[in-house]
Amino acid sequence: QHANMADQVKFKVKDDNRIIFIDLYDVIYFEARAHTILIYTAYKAYQLNTSLKDIKALDANDSFIQPHRSFLVNRAYISELINENYDYHLKLKTLSTLIPVSQKRVKMVKAIS
Repeated sequence: QHANMADQVKFKVKDDNRIIFIDLYDVIYFEARAHTILIYTAYKAYQLNTSLKDIKALDANDSFIQPHRSFLVNRAYISELINENYDYHLKLKTLSTLIPVSQKRVKMVKAIS
């Protein structure tokens, strides 16, 4: 019963005159910026008033990793870990954005692959 609840996590976002419901597992990554969270999906980015901490708490299946304090990334979309001059970045399957990996989290990120 509980595991099923996790599949039902949805975020309500406003897009002009519409309200869109985004399934947690359709999110490619979350980015914390100032006082909002940006949700990136395959189609568009939306704004959300919440915190990464609260989002992590909803991720019962541990589907997201936090390679950097400002980012939560869906494991299913990670394709590569790139290392350039000791700067690490995650390459994603569907977006061209590179996600920074902070030094102290490199080990944790390597462990997921």
